[in-house]
Amino acid sequence: MKSIEEITGPRLYDYMMDFIKIGWRRAGTKEHHEAANFILKKLNEFGFENTRLEPFEMLFYDPKKWELTVKCDSLSNKEIKIECFPFWHTKASDEGGTEAEIVHVGWGTPKEFKRQDVRGKIVLIDSNRMMSFYPTMDFHRSYERARKDGALGLISIDDPPPNTIFAEYATRHQTFKDSNLESGSIPALHIGFESGNYLKALLQTEEKIEVNLLLDSEIKPAMTDNLIGTLPGKKEDEIILIGTHIDSWFDGAIDNAGANAGFIELANFYSQIDRNDRQKTMIFAGFAGHENGSIGVIDFAGKHKDWFNKIATFCMLDGFGSKGYILESPSRGVVGTGLDEAKALFTTNNQILYDIIYEAVVKHELIHCCPMSHVNAVMGPFSDLGPLVANNVPSIMIIGKGIFYHTIEDTADKVLPEQLERTTRVHVEILNKLHQTPTITIRNADRKGINLPKKPDPSKRGSVYFNFNITPNPVVKGTTALMYLTSYICTDRIIIDNKWNIDTLELHAGICPYRFRQIGKHKVKLTLIDNYGNEYSSEKYVYVIKKPD
Repeated sequence: MKSIEEITGPRLYDYMMDFIKIGWRRAGTKEHHEAANFILKKLNEFGFENTRLEPFEMLFYDPKKWELTVKCDSLSNKEIKIECFPFWHTKASDEGGTEAEIVHVGWGTPKEFKRQDVRGKIVLIDSNRMMSFYPTMDFHRSYERARKDGALGLISIDDPPPNTIFAEYATRHQTFKDSNLESGSIPALHIGFESGNYLKALLQTEEKIEVNLLLDSEIKPAMTDNLIGTLPGKKEDEIILIGTHIDSWFDGAIDNAGANAGFIELANFYSQIDRNDRQKTMIFAGFAGHENGSIGVIDFAGKHKDWFNKIATFCMLDGFGSKGYILESPSRGVVGTGLDEAKALFTTNNQILYDIIYEAVVKHELIHCCPMSHVNAVMGPFSDLGPLVANNVPSIMIIGKGIFYHTIEDTADKVLPEQLERTTRVHVEILNKLHQTPTITIRNADRKGINLPKKPDPSKRGSVYFNFNITPNPVVKGTTALMYLTSYICTDRIIIDNKWNIDTLELHAGICPYRFRQIGKHKVKLTLIDNYGNEYSSEKYVYVIKKPD
């Protein structure tokens, strides 16, 4: 039997660097194709069966030039350029740029849009990244609302670390070959937090400001590839599916070269185990187009529906191992925690899968150096879990996405070999246990819930630091505010529930939307509950104001 001790951090780190050296691995590019073939070659070397690329057609977005120019009389040269980055898959501007008055629409909520006439103007919107990855403007559908209300363009103020700009596609449901991206689309740009504050300050001192939003881009059909390889097991009709996405933004060390390295290492490890010692068949799948709306896993799911009832568990590899950082508020200083990046442990609300993960992270001491929380994948099927979860496939994922997510600072220096090693060894432990656990046992436990402790164990109480945010605040009466955990630091425990107490209500969710209907001061209390039943609480206030006349 192959020993788990043979999995080494330096080899994993070298694999990660192999991907980074390829370059920016966007779906539809030669770099992505090279990355897919690199993995496929490894699977062939390891003796996998039925290895292949599965090509499919997509729409490829190719921005060639982008620029944001602010124009007003008080500036020394009557204009200034603001550093920016394109919203992927948004329409090109007019030739020479789309020029119009800019109007700030707060957080881009429906009520804020109702108060502003944005027709013929360029919209400026604040957007925070909930849990480092999910933009608040995405929740409010601000981009769609801006274009429907007749805006000529959109600028998003994001909150990544200083001197970086967030990268994202405009909406989370497009880029297949039969999409019509030009229909109703408007050009859009991201700007950084500090640049956004500067632009908002100008708007407070000037009666009218115009901007020129230049976005020269092209959208065209292109081919990209998923990849698949099989390790037959003792039971051909029982499958463990291991997936990862092989595209990236920029270097994409954390997201997702580290997980791609783990994918290769796991493939190598299990290829050296005798077929009869692999109780279940293992299928390794690399997905294209995760950063384009998870189009690769959608295509994969459409082609392999016959596997759904055979899959014991889908294990997604994403955000594998990195150093831990927090972004201080309000100073916005980047602080290293000295721990691994905080990780979310996703299961399809399955006690059997939760227990398997818990035993693995304890055995290999990942829990001692990494803040962790459990997330119900049925309620939040993030990453590439969605199509499998939607088809009732038991699913798991251990994922860490920190403050450098989707920025040019997602680089190799954020990752240490020992972090990749720890995370990969944990996955070996999990996969071994999945082989040993009857598929029917896993499936029968799926979506049945996680057992919460009936009473706390004070002897197991530990130190937990956390912070949460509320946007917008103050909030207009009748407007939905978003409350979400921004950072947490703890070890030797798993946060298994987030409990919100708002006025007289109790709600349980990682991201909590709430519509305030009474003017005044409202207390919001967030309580984290660990796997020993101990509670850790923090309070903030929301100020609700009347609707403007």
